[in-house]
Amino acid sequence: MDPTAIFWFIYSFYLATFIWNFYLTLRQYNVYRKTETRPEKVSGIISNEDFVKARNYNLDKMHFGFYEIAFGKTLSTIILFCNLIPWLWSICGRYGQIIWPRSGEIFQSVLFIVSSSIFETVIELPFSYYETFYVEQKHGFNKETVPFFFKDRAKKLCLSLLISSPLVAAVVWIVHWGGQYFYIYVWAFVSVFIFLMMFIYPEFIAPLFDKYTPLPESELKTKIEALANKVEFPLKKLYVVEGSKRSSHSNAYMYGFWKNKRIVLYDTLLSEEMNKRLKQDDQKKTELETTPKNEKDTDITSSETAEGETNSETPDKTLEGEPTSKTTEEKVPATSAGDKQPKRSLGMADDEIVAVLGHELGHWREYHSMWLLFSTELNMLTLLFVFGFLYREPNLYLAFGFPLSAHQPALIGILLVSQYVFAPYNESVIMSFMTRRFEFGADAFAARLGFVSQLSTGLVKLGKDNLSLPINDWLYSACNHSHPPILERLEALKKFK
Repeated sequence: MDPTAIFWFIYSFYLATFIWNFYLTLRQYNVYRKTETRPEKVSGIISNEDFVKARNYNLDKMHFGFYEIAFGKTLSTIILFCNLIPWLWSICGRYGQIIWPRSGEIFQSVLFIVSSSIFETVIELPFSYYETFYVEQKHGFNKETVPFFFKDRAKKLCLSLLISSPLVAAVVWIVHWGGQYFYIYVWAFVSVFIFLMMFIYPEFIAPLFDKYTPLPESELKTKIEALANKVEFPLKKLYVVEGSKRSSHSNAYMYGFWKNKRIVLYDTLLSEEMNKRLKQDDQKKTELETTPKNEKDTDITSSETAEGETNSETPDKTLEGEPTSKTTEEKVPATSAGDKQPKRSLGMADDEIVAVLGHELGHWREYHSMWLLFSTELNMLTLLFVFGFLYREPNLYLAFGFPLSAHQPALIGILLVSQYVFAPYNESVIMSFMTRRFEFGADAFAARLGFVSQLSTGLVKLGKDNLSLPINDWLYSACNHSHPPILERLEALKKFK
């Protein structure tokens, strides 16, 4: 096929994908916009006041999303039509020779991925800043300060480059070394890399960004351990992550291999009382670490007395912005507009948290994570197989502005196939359907454990805390939501009563 025809054929699919997604988003936006009052069907799960808050939040998010998506697609179109991808590739080749005269395609590929990653981060930064300090801040979710925001993004970029650079170098080398069936070797290597990252990330990387604290001895911990024993879940550690320093959104998840499983709870999921206790324990630990050894030995009594006086004089700080003692006070992040965040009550009762974890354990018991991992591996193998078929097709590279060459750049071929050739496939509508089925299955597992009412109220509270709006356009929901609408989940749970 002629290179020009290939370009327009692929770009038409890319554009059609954008138009389809924009159409779906517009349908959902119109549902939110036209539903000004709470529908009767959701009156049992959300109050009028919370409905108005959730509606305003979701309208703001979608309104912002329109501009972000439109800008992204416009920029992508400019990059394609102005041949900026081959231009950047050529620039990286020239500078690669200056930095390392004996360098070849591998070093050029690393420079390309570093340059493009920095460019994407810089372009995305204003949108992320606006979303964090206007949209999320306006509705009481943001807990980040401006310095923390920039520091966090810089750390993520550096870590991403440290991980992606050797990965790209290895993949390019394998493509040239592997011969006719190189895609199988690349798939095997990347699969091993993914498994290693699944182990390394939660243990060594995630703590660089967030604070993980063991859940203290409590009734909640006893109930969670009893649940784990009941379903024979090999629970080794139980953590609380300080998600509240970023956002008041709540969540819970588990990770680990074989008989070395962990459960992580966001502190925003916990009750106010438990968060007070965590802060007190953390404060005591900090004081012990910062107090000189001789003071610890000689002034134990006086320090305990002082601590008691402090706690009796002023109440502890809570996540909702209540008065705080001088020893535990934290600065409230300033907004660009100087607005005060609305006060929001968050958290669940212990039984509701246990019920939500029962749902998560349902994913483990039913092997949902394994099925998702299998699907991911299959998708990656399919992509690499198609890339292997098109890799040495010069017209594909000519279509996107690359000069005719005896050796086509492997990294560019992978990017072209994954981002443009696979654009319709990447919509993953089938994956959304599968994950929705998994959610119903996990709900049923928790219900069979006797958590019908607790899970129902827990789901309602999760929706309230995250300002989820329980009204959806059916087509948008079917194509985009990995979780079923809450009304469908509550209706399914009623069958177990």
